[in-house]
Amino acid sequence: MATAGLTITTAGLACLTWWLLGKGNDGAGIANVLALPLTAMGLVATLWGLKSRPAPDTPEVLDAAARAALNRIIAAESSTLQRLIGDSGDAQAADIDFAQPEPVDVRWRTDGGPQEGSSSTITDFYATLDRGRLVILGEPGAGKSVLAIRLLLDIAKAEHRKIASSSRAPARIRVPVRLSLSAFPWPPDSNPDTVRNRLDRWVADHLRNVHGVQIAVALELVRAGWVLPLFDGLDEMSADGSRAALTLQALNLPRGPDRWAVVLTSRPGSYGAGARDTWLQDATVVELRPLVRTQVIDWLAHRFPAPALPGGVEKRWQPVITRIRQHPRGRLATLLSSPLYLYLAASSYHDRHSTPRELVQLDAEQLRNHLFERLVPAVVADHPRRDGTRYAAANVERWLRTFAAHLVIVGEAGGSDSDLHLHELPKSSRKRRSKLWWIAVALAGVVGFYVITQLLGALMSLSSTPTKGLETGGWIGFLTTAGVGVHYILYGNGNPWRLLRIEPRQALTRRGLRALAFGLFLGLVAGISFGFGAGEIVGLPIGLPLGLAAGLALGLTRGLSTVPATAARPSDPLRQSLVHDLTFPVVFVTTVAIFAGPLLSLTFSTFVVVIAALGSPWPRYVRTVLALARRGALPARPGRFLDWAYDAGLVRMSGTATQFRHRELQDHLLAARPAPSSNEHSPA
Repeated sequence: MATAGLTITTAGLACLTWWLLGKGNDGAGIANVLALPLTAMGLVATLWGLKSRPAPDTPEVLDAAARAALNRIIAAESSTLQRLIGDSGDAQAADIDFAQPEPVDVRWRTDGGPQEGSSSTITDFYATLDRGRLVILGEPGAGKSVLAIRLLLDIAKAEHRKIASSSRAPARIRVPVRLSLSAFPWPPDSNPDTVRNRLDRWVADHLRNVHGVQIAVALELVRAGWVLPLFDGLDEMSADGSRAALTLQALNLPRGPDRWAVVLTSRPGSYGAGARDTWLQDATVVELRPLVRTQVIDWLAHRFPAPALPGGVEKRWQPVITRIRQHPRGRLATLLSSPLYLYLAASSYHDRHSTPRELVQLDAEQLRNHLFERLVPAVVADHPRRDGTRYAAANVERWLRTFAAHLVIVGEAGGSDSDLHLHELPKSSRKRRSKLWWIAVALAGVVGFYVITQLLGALMSLSSTPTKGLETGGWIGFLTTAGVGVHYILYGNGNPWRLLRIEPRQALTRRGLRALAFGLFLGLVAGISFGFGAGEIVGLPIGLPLGLAAGLALGLTRGLSTVPATAARPSDPLRQSLVHDLTFPVVFVTTVAIFAGPLLSLTFSTFVVVIAALGSPWPRYVRTVLALARRGALPARPGRFLDWAYDAGLVRMSGTATQFRHRELQDHLLAARPAPSSNEHSPA
């Protein structure tokens, strides 16, 4: 259908161009203008005709996509694990024990498996499950995410070895994919079937956006059971647990034997509140246990090895190990039995010149605060910036505190108090304008724009009749305003809190081609109408380029745009949105400059950029960041700072959102913040 439509449209434009070429100079000028869409559509039709790819459900296509995705997943999740435990190379977390709950606590059929296991045997444990349905429960900081990543990497590496050792492709490659449920794009129609379909699409979008799999192939991988989803943070979907329950209902829907496998992580209190539909059917549930004395000591020896010394651990850690051995239930041993605080201790005293002996002298509450207070200075010392310089620890703490305070304000307003989006920083500003103020500004802008275009039309007019000049200015103002308005109405980027990005791979999809064809058609109609409406002063030679420029910009921007579901780094969503928001005015102004001259292009570029900025989050974001940077509450480039914090392990990614590495770190920053002064208007 798309090819036929392009062929018919191209043929029609070709006939019109041929007819106009015989109408003298004016006709030849218009024909040259029509050559733009004719060439563009011919190129698109040619590229579309060259697409001779095999169907996405063929075994060869699925196999190749699964192999490529598997390599990317191993590399990405290995880096994530290194950041989470503050180690490099072959990073290994402490060996955490887990066990299935007592039979009296099981309210649904299990999926089999032994009664106990540990992170070192998690892969063998998972292999014994009949359907591959596993739920990992643990308190905050117990190591749920680390255990899920360990399972993912073991499965991915085993699949990779199986591929390498086989002379022919295996029948099916299992591709484990980990996603944070707090970033799940919740559908408007909340019923189990809709949620299940959205989950499938979400996993496929992740494979496309993060691991480069074509969307049609990614969807087929999910539907055919090649993908093992690991959903992290079931308890983080909503405060009341309603979304978690609906997600479990969706995962319990029948999908055939190949679609049963799934791994979930959650806090114990947020899973299985009593009703049957709040449990994952036919799944094995395990609960993480605190680390025991030997596990803590063994991991410290792995993290700070010294083979020639007693216990194989560095001398400076000997007092800590001695205290744990002598008092296995003491305050220090109890605190370090939590993987979170064991990680904090290792990160805080990573420097060889530091003295972990200090931990022996502190009580339980002092220990917690002490480890959190040492974390940021230690991380700053161990992680320089890309240019070799280092942030000041006091600045890093103050900037992180600003983000934590922002999340509190957003949470009180009904948003997420854990998902940080840079473009939403203006939401926590205390200087808010009323709706009437913004309406007045918008009306003043429209009136001013119309008056200016009228004056410009009078200056540009070749006629001595002022009325004709004013008429021309009116038409120019109307066309530009209408074109940009139609773009944002149809495209929906008028919401300043919504980010979009350009996805070039959508250019030759049905959606991209339909959007391009629609934009060109709309621009052609608008240009011809404007050319005849403006009369002899402007006419088709100017009206048609303006219309086609607006249509081309509309079609390209709308066809190539998508809502990002995931991001590799904290700064990516905002940077990608800037590229998106500049696409429309750049394409529009460039096209006008080519076919209507630089003067008209310069005239329109100012207004198009200003109007396009009204639908972008960047103006508010820049204003807020400048205000916060003047006070020292944020750096001048928050995105670059968050990228550093992500590499240093202080924050993590959840979809397109940035989260603190641990919720306890976020709470500590808020508890330690100074009282805000009365004249502050933004988070402190």
